[in-house]
Amino acid sequence: MATACDGVRVVDFSQGMAGNLASMTLADYGAEVVRVEPPGGDPWRAFPAWQLWNRGKRSVELDLKSEQGRAAAHELLAGADVALVSFRPGVGERLGIDYPTLKALNPQLIYGHITGFGTKSPWANLKGYEGIVNAKTGRHLSFAGIAERPGPGYAAVPSGTFGASQGAIQGILVGLYARRKTGLGCQFETSLLQGNTAYDMMRWIGIQVADEQAFGMAREAASSPAARAIPRPNYLTAVTKDGVWLQLANTMPHLFAAQMAALDLLHLYADPRYVDLPRLKDPADSEGVWEAVLDRIRSKTWAEWREILEPHTNVCVEPFRTTQETPEHPQVQHNGHFIRVGDMEQVGPLVKQTETPASPSTPAPALDQDADWLAGRPWEPKEKPKPTGVKLGAPLEGVTIVDFANYYATPFGTSLLADYGARVIKVESTEGDYSRFVVGTLGYKTTGGKEGLSVDLKSEEGKEIGRKLVAQADIVLHNFRPGAPERLGIAYEDVKAVNPDVVYHYGASYGSTGPSCLRPAFHPAAGAIAGGAILQMPPSLLKKDDPELPMDALKEKAWRLLKANEGNPDVNAALGVGSGLLLGLQARDALGVGQYQETTMICANLHANAEDAFRYEGKPPRAEPDELLYGLGPLYRLYLCTDETWVFLACVFDKEWDDLCQALGRADWREDSRFATAAARSGNAAALASELEKIFLTRHADDWEKELVAADVACARADERDVAQFAMRDSSNLEQGFTVEVEHPAHGRYLRHGAIAIFDIAPGREGPLCDVGEHTRPILKELGYSDAEIARLKEAGVVTWTDEEGNF
Repeated sequence: MATACDGVRVVDFSQGMAGNLASMTLADYGAEVVRVEPPGGDPWRAFPAWQLWNRGKRSVELDLKSEQGRAAAHELLAGADVALVSFRPGVGERLGIDYPTLKALNPQLIYGHITGFGTKSPWANLKGYEGIVNAKTGRHLSFAGIAERPGPGYAAVPSGTFGASQGAIQGILVGLYARRKTGLGCQFETSLLQGNTAYDMMRWIGIQVADEQAFGMAREAASSPAARAIPRPNYLTAVTKDGVWLQLANTMPHLFAAQMAALDLLHLYADPRYVDLPRLKDPADSEGVWEAVLDRIRSKTWAEWREILEPHTNVCVEPFRTTQETPEHPQVQHNGHFIRVGDMEQVGPLVKQTETPASPSTPAPALDQDADWLAGRPWEPKEKPKPTGVKLGAPLEGVTIVDFANYYATPFGTSLLADYGARVIKVESTEGDYSRFVVGTLGYKTTGGKEGLSVDLKSEEGKEIGRKLVAQADIVLHNFRPGAPERLGIAYEDVKAVNPDVVYHYGASYGSTGPSCLRPAFHPAAGAIAGGAILQMPPSLLKKDDPELPMDALKEKAWRLLKANEGNPDVNAALGVGSGLLLGLQARDALGVGQYQETTMICANLHANAEDAFRYEGKPPRAEPDELLYGLGPLYRLYLCTDETWVFLACVFDKEWDDLCQALGRADWREDSRFATAAARSGNAAALASELEKIFLTRHADDWEKELVAADVACARADERDVAQFAMRDSSNLEQGFTVEVEHPAHGRYLRHGAIAIFDIAPGREGPLCDVGEHTRPILKELGYSDAEIARLKEAGVVTWTDEEGNF
């Protein structure tokens, strides 16, 4: 059966999770991917996850420093569609794998470049490890205050890496789309820095609309272990009588009421303090609800609660799992999110497509297993696109997306495509997307660059507007639970009837069928299921006797677990939606196949945890942070320096250890039996950490960064500013296009994060937010409605729009 990327040839020179995960996804959907490895092999082969990241690929071993190796690579690239690299600046040029060289060889080539900070960044030559990028950009500060110590907390889930992997997938697929229009290849860049900006959901706009000093004081307070916020009632964690920790996530009033009914706590609504649940203004009132829920949950075992909660399909509750435990989730099993590849059970493809389904089955290659294939002139010449003379105004210009989704996990996925130039029409009810009012600044991110249409799809005239709209779309998507699309007239069969070639996407929480398909799920539910939240905790802190803790101690632990789950689940899902939509577009344009497809929040979060989303006999355990959230070990962790400043150190490979010893003047460590080998360093981790702690405490973080980076040791200050302050206040981000200025008629000028992939063929089209129904009138006119008809529809409550001040 055909798959979305059939016929696409990819040569992957990248190393590490970001590039490997990107090319794995393309291989899953039929691309022929060749891994070019250096003599001795990719050093990341030593990591168990390499076997997942590189399934379905070929391997050739080439010495790109030799003329023979470069010639072989160039011969391969002459017949390729895509080259993917992760070199630091200058390396590609020295190896003859830079874009100008390859463009001259193959003008139709899509050249993707993944870096840590961007090729023109002041930190372009700083090694782009996840922990280092998180330090420099302030990501570790997002977890300040969780551990029982001051300072930044190690960010455990590799969000920047996952963001960059999706930026690479999207860059390649957008590049292929643009090539179909222009006949020419292009170059794009993505980075872990840009990947991290996707996870800055609201703070970036908050520091622009609120007092900067107030935000700084709030950040300083939050970094103290004594500071513990009282959570909003809609997102709570609690532990059962037998020590099973649960995530409750019921944001909307009717869902929260269903939760309280299931917990037999409806009597709280009789108290005047709680009548507005879950949106309470007084923290003392929220704390009262919190304590009531904690007490109630710990009165029964998880088995008892599961039986009680099973009939309540309007309640979102999930036990926290490790990624190794995720395959046992009934919905995960129903969806087939884990598959068998060779001797391993692995997370399956990112998106389910009905007409071009992915079915990866080939294990990762042995080193140089395809040497004979390469020697045999493997790729037959194929007809290449001819230049058309078309000039694109934006890379994804010409694509129209109708977005019926609410909240964040699905709508932000289309915002990513709007940044590349797709026309995205956000359709919401005449009351507006509820998430706009729960957190007022959320819409800045989820509606950026879109046009807003506000229509009552429950009315017959509203349904007719919907039919006219989807008939003109390339992509239609929603995230409603099963049954709702049918009631609104936007189910797949409804849309297909007026637009047979449409790419129809369901951005699901759980899936369209299965035991949990009717349940709601919000941001933290996927983090609880897929293992990211418990990793951030980390798991060793959760004890069987937790339900016996005094209330204050119980709240302390519940708060920490809640905070651990606030970092990334929605964004992981949205990034997966963006990539899934482009895979659908690729299938439609290249193969002439429109289809139904779906992603789930669960699967996308498993891909973000691809360091551990696989199982096999004898698999070593996933590296977990220590309980004080310094990091993963003495050579990949945070260190305190003088003046209460912090650095992050990353020395992953033996050569980096040698460089560190030399830079610190401790050449004797190379011969020290405790530290001479990687195994010895692991076995004596506490002793090595103690030695390094003493050394780092002798100087300021800025001094250590300067000295160690000069020695090519990855070290970066980690406490200077958070992600939003870094992105919005550092001029280098504006210069690179990672931050852009936009203007809205009612909200004025402001800065926002740029696209997560930037192209040379055309600029992105990052736009401002759209208000509720802001473009209702021009869209209706485009659909053929007269001014009089539009006015009548407004009077009848079928449509609405905002006024010039943004009110409606």
